[in-house]
Amino acid sequence: MIDLLAPEVFRSYSARPERLLEVIKGSKSKTIIIDEVQKVPELLDVVHGLVEDVLDHFQEIDGAGLEGLVAQHLRVWIAYGNKNCNLSYWRTKSGVEVDFILYGEDTFMVIEVKNSARINRKMINGLTAFKQDYPEAQAFLLYQGSEQRLINNILCLLCEQFLRDLIPGQPIGRLMAG
Repeated sequence: MIDLLAPEVFRSYSARPERLLEVIKGSKSKTIIIDEVQKVPELLDVVHGLVEDVLDHFQEIDGAGLEGLVAQHLRVWIAYGNKNCNLSYWRTKSGVEVDFILYGEDTFMVIEVKNSARINRKMINGLTAFKQDYPEAQAFLLYQGSEQRLINNILCLLCEQFLRDLIPGQPIGRLMAG
């Protein structure tokens, strides 16, 4: 495990950021946890390179891994340009849930992530339920398909494209125009 928040580790990799990429790519571990990257902005380019490498092997990511990847991107989006925005999730007592809620001064949206190339109406049940309680929220589903779709007024976006186009300081809503 590499703890970039440890001062000695941070100094070492800050001096030679490319070394971090070499160490991680040479690791036998298939799990990489990147958390609180905003606390080490000097290494953001290296972390971004790792994420891009993951995107190049997108098909290999499982559902929880895909949700984690989206969460990391959203956290970076918040940390580097949308600090007044909060990231959370939603779950009812009956078990209906959505993966992410982004709520802030100019943002109120709900996102569901599906690790599937095909989508159906059942996959948007959580988004639909959320929209019943909060009709003002923008809602969309991210999936691994090949085309943007609209199901029951829920925009279904390509996850890979969403992640590539998510830029700190720019509104997410512009991605919905696709």
